[in-house]
Amino acid sequence: LPMACALIDIEDKVVLQNQVSDNMLKFQIGQSLFDGLRHDDHALLKDTLHIVRQGVLRQAWCEIPIKLGLSTHWYKMSFCHALNLQQQLLLMVEDVTERYRLADELTFHSNHDALTGLPNRVQFEGMLDELLSNDEDIPACVAFLDLDQFQVVNDLSGHQAGDELLQQVSKRLKQLVRKGDVVARLGGDEFGILMYYSDEV
Repeated sequence: LPMACALIDIEDKVVLQNQVSDNMLKFQIGQSLFDGLRHDDHALLKDTLHIVRQGVLRQAWCEIPIKLGLSTHWYKMSFCHALNLQQQLLLMVEDVTERYRLADELTFHSNHDALTGLPNRVQFEGMLDELLSNDEDIPACVAFLDLDQFQVVNDLSGHQAGDELLQQVSKRLKQLVRKGDVVARLGGDEFGILMYYSDEV
């Protein structure tokens, strides 16, 4: 098959795999499926294996990140019974990393300003809502600022110069706040700053 496949024994170890699996996952024969997984993802894989082994479903799958070298890949792992005497499971693996990358990119673009890379109004208001609904009553300070005469820059020097000014102001504001504070572009020449554990003084 042109898909990564492997046989998994009752101890969740790889006992046989095809060339695609060997190239993609780098599993060694006798290695546990749980090697390379973050501890937080163990429960999801255990539940998926349990569902198939107990016959709740004939086939079940989960999507899990696995660290390979310096990079992390997302894999869709599908399990079903191999129908052999050893009660092994057949594992089929599909690389879904690109889908997760695109989803992350879409999420980033929906929450960040395209010009400056700063959080946008939606993201900023979401952070404020989260702060106000937090039971810990964290002291914080919110500041809003506009650029004086920004329209003059656009009119005299063009929108490209205006965009460059907004990018420079964004960089400068990020340098001025503390680590953990938030600078957002709310629209046009309007910026918002959220400073945690701070007050008016």
